Amino acid sequence: MLPIPEAKRASWWSNAKAACERWPTRLGLFQALGLRGQALSSLDLKVPPLIVWAIFVAISMGVATLPSLAAFNFSFTGQSLASAFVAAVGAAIASAGVMEFRRSKTTVNPLKPDAASTVVALGVFRYSRNPMYVGMAMLLLAVVILMGSVAALACVPAFCGYITRFQIKPEERMLQQVFGAQYAAYLAQVRRWL
Repeated sequence: MLPIPEAKRASWWSNAKAACERWPTRLGLFQALGLRGQALSSLDLKVPPLIVWAIFVAISMGVATLPSLAAFNFSFTGQSLASAFVAAVGAAIASAGVMEFRRSKTTVNPLKPDAASTVVALGVFRYSRNPMYVGMAMLLLAVVILMGSVAALACVPAFCGYITRFQIKPEERMLQQVFGAQYAAYLAQVRRWL
């Protein structure tokens, strides 16, 4: 093995150290990949969550059918039943959230959270600030279970990460502006997901 010159080693170490300091603790994954400020903010509240969910379902199904990842697939007795159960629970949670919004006569439109007329803190919203997104994540998990793909399982936290960054956090900022202390108290009492 040839020795690495001291100057190159120092330069490499300096670059690696700088990269580690940037990655992902402070800047986040997207910024570490070179996507910054305006480019990211332009995605805030732009893509309807159902479209995002459908994209992640398509990705998970694509990943599940890759021949190179077939060795990581699984199957078990009752797999379809387990998938149906997770889907039913997810659909029930999401539906309960929508019904609570309608009961409170506030907007269900996720692209216009500033049109909300009240902070909904009843029913399923006592346990999660985002039951519709919890339900969608569970429905995605149900698809992954049905497909039997360990690799596709990565789509579930990826979906949650995308929704948190581009949907939930912008919603929270807007609702904080609209409802002030009332919403701040709700944020302190109820978790974002579960």
